[in-house]
Amino acid sequence: IVGIESLPGYQRGISIRAAPYDYRYSPNTKTGQQYMIRLKYLIEETYELNGNTPVMLLAHSMGNPYLINFLLQMEQGWKDKYIDGYLAVSGCVWRSSKKPLEL
Repeated sequence: IVGIESLPGYQRGISIRAAPYDYRYSPNTKTGQQYMIRLKYLIEETYELNGNTPVMLLAHSMGNPYLINFLLQMEQGWKDKYIDGYLAVSGCVWRSSKKPLEL
Protein backbone atom coordinates (compact mmCIF):
# COMPACT_ATOMS: atom_id res chain seq x y z
CA ILE A 1 0.00 0.00 0.00
CA VAL A 2 2.85 2.39 0.80
CA GLY A 3 4.13 2.11 -2.78
CA ILE A 4 0.70 2.68 -4.28
CA GLU A 5 0.05 5.69 -2.05
CA SER A 6 3.10 7.40 -3.52
CA LEU A 7 1.52 7.33 -7.00
CA PRO A 8 -0.46 10.39 -8.11
CA GLY A 9 -4.18 10.14 -7.45
CA TYR A 10 -4.11 7.53 -4.69
CA GLN A 11 -4.97 8.39 -1.12
CA ARG A 12 -5.51 6.07 1.85
CA GLY A 13 -9.13 6.14 3.00
CA ILE A 14 -10.34 7.73 -0.23
CA SER A 15 -9.12 5.82 -3.28
CA ILE A 16 -7.38 3.01 -1.38
CA ARG A 17 -9.61 1.28 1.15
CA ALA A 18 -9.65 -2.08 2.86
CA ALA A 19 -12.36 -4.48 3.98
CA PRO A 20 -10.71 -7.10 6.20
CA TYR A 21 -12.91 -10.02 7.15
CA ASP A 22 -12.84 -12.73 9.80
CA TYR A 23 -12.34 -16.12 8.15
CA ARG A 24 -14.08 -17.83 11.08
CA TYR A 25 -17.45 -16.56 9.86
CA SER A 26 -19.04 -18.07 6.78
CA PRO A 27 -20.80 -15.65 4.42
CA ASN A 28 -24.12 -17.34 5.28
CA THR A 29 -23.89 -16.58 9.03
CA LYS A 30 -25.42 -13.47 10.60
CA THR A 31 -21.93 -11.98 11.04
CA GLY A 32 -21.03 -12.88 7.44
CA GLN A 33 -24.20 -11.23 6.13
CA GLN A 34 -23.49 -8.08 8.16
CA TYR A 35 -20.02 -8.02 6.59
CA MET A 36 -21.56 -8.25 3.11
CA ILE A 37 -23.82 -5.28 3.87
CA ARG A 38 -20.84 -3.22 5.10
CA LEU A 39 -18.79 -4.27 2.05
CA LYS A 40 -21.55 -3.13 -0.31
CA TYR A 41 -21.72 0.22 1.49
CA LEU A 42 -17.91 0.58 1.38
CA ILE A 43 -17.87 -0.01 -2.39
CA GLU A 44 -20.71 2.47 -2.98
CA GLU A 45 -19.07 5.06 -0.74
CA THR A 46 -15.69 4.60 -2.46
CA TYR A 47 -17.41 5.05 -5.82
CA GLU A 48 -18.93 8.35 -4.64
CA LEU A 49 -15.73 9.62 -2.95
CA ASN A 50 -13.92 9.20 -6.26
CA GLY A 51 -16.27 11.13 -8.52
CA ASN A 52 -18.61 8.24 -9.35
CA THR A 53 -15.72 6.16 -10.65
CA PRO A 54 -16.25 2.37 -10.63
CA VAL A 55 -14.12 0.54 -8.07
CA MET A 56 -11.32 -1.93 -8.77
CA LEU A 57 -11.50 -4.80 -6.27
CA LEU A 58 -8.48 -6.74 -5.08
CA ALA A 59 -8.74 -9.84 -2.92
CA HIS A 60 -5.96 -11.87 -1.36
CA SER A 61 -5.90 -15.58 -0.53
CA MET A 62 -9.11 -16.77 1.14
CA GLY A 63 -10.67 -13.35 0.64
CA ASN A 64 -11.24 -14.42 -2.97
CA PRO A 65 -13.99 -17.00 -2.29
CA TYR A 66 -15.60 -14.49 0.09
CA LEU A 67 -15.54 -11.77 -2.57
CA ILE A 68 -16.85 -14.10 -5.26
CA ASN A 69 -19.72 -15.06 -2.95
CA PHE A 70 -20.46 -11.36 -2.46
CA LEU A 71 -20.37 -10.61 -6.19
CA LEU A 72 -22.68 -13.53 -6.98
CA GLN A 73 -25.27 -11.98 -4.64
CA MET A 74 -25.19 -8.60 -6.37
CA GLU A 75 -27.43 -7.78 -9.32
CA GLN A 76 -25.72 -7.24 -12.67
CA GLY A 77 -26.84 -3.62 -12.85
CA TRP A 78 -25.20 -2.91 -9.49
CA LYS A 79 -21.95 -4.55 -10.61
CA ASP A 80 -22.00 -2.66 -13.92
CA LYS A 81 -22.34 0.63 -12.07
CA TYR A 82 -19.94 0.15 -9.14
CA ILE A 83 -17.31 -2.41 -10.19
CA ASP A 84 -14.52 -1.71 -12.66
CA GLY A 85 -12.74 -5.02 -12.20
CA TYR A 86 -11.49 -7.67 -9.82
CA LEU A 87 -7.95 -8.85 -9.24
CA ALA A 88 -7.34 -12.13 -7.38
CA VAL A 89 -3.95 -12.15 -5.64
CA SER A 90 -2.60 -15.45 -4.33
CA GLY A 91 -6.13 -16.69 -4.48
CA CYS A 92 -7.84 -19.92 -3.66
CA VAL A 93 -10.51 -19.35 -6.26
CA TRP A 94 -10.49 -22.38 -8.51
CA ARG A 95 -10.27 -25.21 -5.95
CA SER A 96 -6.58 -24.74 -5.28
CA SER A 97 -3.93 -22.11 -5.74
CA LYS A 98 -1.83 -24.43 -7.91
CA LYS A 99 -4.55 -25.17 -10.46
CA PRO A 100 -3.75 -22.13 -12.69
CA LEU A 101 -0.16 -23.35 -12.84
CA GLU A 102 -1.32 -26.61 -14.40
CA LEU A 103 -3.08 -24.94 -17.36
